[in-house]
Amino acid sequence: MVSQWQVPHKGWCTLNTNGSMVASTGFATCGRVLQNHVGDWLLGFFRKVGVYSVLEAELWGVAEGLRLAWDVGIQVMLFEVDNGNVARIVQDKARVSGLHELVPTISELVGRDWVVRVRQIRRSANMVADGMANLVRSFYVSSLLDNGLATQVFSMPRDEVVTLVLDDVSPVLGVV
Repeated sequence: MVSQWQVPHKGWCTLNTNGSMVASTGFATCGRVLQNHVGDWLLGFFRKVGVYSVLEAELWGVAEGLRLAWDVGIQVMLFEVDNGNVARIVQDKARVSGLHELVPTISELVGRDWVVRVRQIRRSANMVADGMANLVRSFYVSSLLDNGLATQVFSMPRDEVVTLVLDDVSPVLGVV
């Protein structure tokens, strides 16, 4: 299992995803980042998803991430997630279709005319997506439940995750 972010093959993009849930409230968030084969940030996003389990937050992120990647014209993508259950759901979509309302949406997105490969990674290889998922809580700190559930998309890394992005790509690209 991969323990640090790795560049995908030339021409490919990597979508890293993560979900988060505040145990005391059940309030869930998700965050994702899409990078190209040299580690450039293509887009990132986060979303408040409401009161859900961590698995459901992860599934929201998968659906949103796939939708955004498709909308910006990605043709070949490596989808990475640190949750083994989510990786299996995306890979074995037909066998778990009754698990959650988002699984048919994810199945439809994965089945479109593009190449999507799924790989489970260690959490240490997913720190930027983890940072994006956790950033939602501070972004909406004053009113978690009153600000709507819109997806926030960023064409550049937010200041709060720049260090995580550099930590990810520097060793891979040989930058000290």
